[in-house]
Amino acid sequence: MTPPVDPAAIALRLRSLFDLHGGPTEVARKCGINASTADSYFRGTSLPGALALTCLCIGLDVSSDWLLFGEVRR
Repeated sequence: MTPPVDPAAIALRLRSLFDLHGGPTEVARKCGINASTADSYFRGTSLPGALALTCLCIGLDVSSDWLLFGEVRR
């Protein structure tokens, strides 16, 4: 069973990652996404779609399960 998705919790996890990795501009560089888009994720005004989520997970070395659900599933 898939846990429920909580957009506010996703935004908090994104913000913590951005803080850890030097802020929105640095995250945008590491992940190959637009800086203004990264900033909107950091501010919590939007959430990443599938492609951006993939770029964030690869660029920041986190699992999509953790980013979306706050846990690592097996």
